[in-house]
Amino acid sequence: MQHDPARLPAGVPPTPRRRFRLNRDWRFDLTPAPDAHDGAALSRPEPAADAATAGWAPVTVPHPMRYASLDLNGCHDDKSQATFLREVGWYRRRFPVDDTGGEKVFLVFQGVHQVADVWVNGRHAGQHALGGYTAFHLDVTDLVTRNGENVVVVRADNRRRPDVPPDPGPFDYVKFAGLYREVELVQTAETRIGFPWTRAGAGVTVTTPSVKPTHATVCVRTTIEGETGRAVAVRVRVADAAGVVVADLGRAAGQIGGEAVTLTCTGGLGGEDRHAGGAPLRRWSCDDPYLYRVLVTVTCDGLMVDHQEHPLGVRAIELRDNVGCLLNGEPTMLIGTNRHQHYAYVGDAAPGALQRRDAEQFKQAGFNLVRLAHYPHDVSFLEACDELGLLVYEEPPSWIQLEDEPWRATLETVARRMVRHHRNHPCVFAWGAGINHRGTIDRLHYAIKEEDPTRPTGSNHAPWTGTQTAGAADFFTQMDYREIAEPAELMFANEHLSDPDGTANRRLVSRYRGSGNRFALAAWTAHAYYTFHPANDDEVWRERTRGGMMDVFRNPRPVLDWYRSELTRRPCVAIADPWGPGTQRVRVFANAPRVRLSRGGRVVAERGPDADPELRHLHAPPFTFAVAYEPEPLRAEALDANGAVVAVATARPAGPAAGLRLRMDPDPGSTPWAADGSDLRHLHVTVVDADGTPVVDHEAPVRLSVDGDAAVVAENADGWSANPAAAWGGTASFLVRAGAAAGAVRV
Repeated sequence: MQHDPARLPAGVPPTPRRRFRLNRDWRFDLTPAPDAHDGAALSRPEPAADAATAGWAPVTVPHPMRYASLDLNGCHDDKSQATFLREVGWYRRRFPVDDTGGEKVFLVFQGVHQVADVWVNGRHAGQHALGGYTAFHLDVTDLVTRNGENVVVVRADNRRRPDVPPDPGPFDYVKFAGLYREVELVQTAETRIGFPWTRAGAGVTVTTPSVKPTHATVCVRTTIEGETGRAVAVRVRVADAAGVVVADLGRAAGQIGGEAVTLTCTGGLGGEDRHAGGAPLRRWSCDDPYLYRVLVTVTCDGLMVDHQEHPLGVRAIELRDNVGCLLNGEPTMLIGTNRHQHYAYVGDAAPGALQRRDAEQFKQAGFNLVRLAHYPHDVSFLEACDELGLLVYEEPPSWIQLEDEPWRATLETVARRMVRHHRNHPCVFAWGAGINHRGTIDRLHYAIKEEDPTRPTGSNHAPWTGTQTAGAADFFTQMDYREIAEPAELMFANEHLSDPDGTANRRLVSRYRGSGNRFALAAWTAHAYYTFHPANDDEVWRERTRGGMMDVFRNPRPVLDWYRSELTRRPCVAIADPWGPGTQRVRVFANAPRVRLSRGGRVVAERGPDADPELRHLHAPPFTFAVAYEPEPLRAEALDANGAVVAVATARPAGPAAGLRLRMDPDPGSTPWAADGSDLRHLHVTVVDADGTPVVDHEAPVRLSVDGDAAVVAENADGWSANPAAAWGGTASFLVRAGAAAGAVRV
């Protein structure tokens, strides 16, 4: 059980708050009879309960309940997903309760698909029936034994529930299963900061009511729960990225009445409030995502009882008609992608390192915007966006269908919880207040505004359905697949057409750059994602992971090379087209004024970018060369204004397959691979010739062997195996999971 201590500012006494990760040492059973187990009996800390679970599989969290092959285990469901993963899984774990922590004890679940029942020591602790995309907690104070063994049992019920969005469907994505996000044991004092998702205003709310270039007003509201009548006080300070306190927002005192009391501290950053000689205000932006730390401490009757830390990104976002988005006063075109949280084999059940790696790849492509489709995503992804400078548009779980009560009430509740949980992330610039294709749902817009009046809402329209205005929402969100006319109001293409080489992407980005009201666009979609979209029988394994500027293993396609040339400043060049028999034309992507192309060491041509009127608003249109294939190397050189070579790309005809090249992502040299039993890495094995050139037409299977405390994910899973894997385009990809013992791993 891993303890995650709170980071306290220097000189602040420790508090009773403790956090322990409960991700390891679970036992799991996927029984064909969903009601075969008795959660009360299984959660008793007795030998009989241990014997009943002796045959259960040892697992770590995040856990997918069942691995999903690339053809979704051969299932032929439609988009309502009537049978796939519509099962019940049981999880059991022993855990101690630290006697040094506070008297209140909570279990916190970041995500369980889709209805969860929890028992502790033979007693039912509670049920969460709001779906798998929002966090929840249970107060188990009166159920646990201090200084002794406790047992928790979780029943993860993924059967269809017509009252729990996104069911009953249809939806163009797969709703996976299991205890698929992290679990924590949290201890606090009786008097404490509450969990934010429980009610409006709960927990800590950080806002910046005014932001100027040199000064920002910071308002921090803290809701304290505990015994009625207790005298409490809150102290709020702001530290910079180095941990130095740069602002004291003061102290507020009160008395708990009823269930809680809310205390507010307001002060400033920068201007006259900064310490003499201190640094001026640093505003958060996509290019400079500077984060302060808001430090909140709580005292009760003069004793320190609680502490929390929250990120603070000081930024001003304004949406202005016929201008677009102003970020800190600067006109900023928002260009990015949609993201599903799907990964090969494990579905939604990915650890924080993979979540962060997605954000890093988006940033490397030059994106400044991500739409989280079509549900709230893991908090670790939002944390990465805070740190890397990616703006986020987030929405409650749905797709097209708009059901009657109680479905609508559940959707509203989930939307409120999404906002409460994620409102302090500076990366979130807007909330989705509609349903895909259907447009604004007034009820969602008003509920979100109650929870967070500081951010705008979008409408989630499609041009083929609904009233073609934003309605009650603050801006118009459209799916731009059909050459939408110039809008009369601010518009975000929350989905738009994308293709592997970026032809459609370039036309749309140029059109949006030339418009005052088209202020943002997000391509559909970042990665190939799992879906029960209709598929050809002979290609079902390809069609079940559909679309994407990257495949489901995060291998990039040429479109990302173009985005990198269009959106980043670092010199880059890429050859976009295959170099092989039959080639008569080659396109090059570069962020330079000219490109020189050579074949076999002889210059073919030197030229500027294509003069296409449809692309006139781009920074980096492609460079197209008429060049016939010869079995010689091709070399593209990006030239600066003085004719100097600033970047080089090569392509060469591949010879016979002669070897394999391995690449791990994230690279453990830059992102440590944690020996925690759950951390995953993509391992890509590329077939190469004797010179190291990829043999892209080689699709023979590749088998991976692992020596050390790690394992290939989904090896021999439910009658199929992810090992060996076919080499798509010459590359076979795997997921490898770390074990719990640190040491060398050889593949």
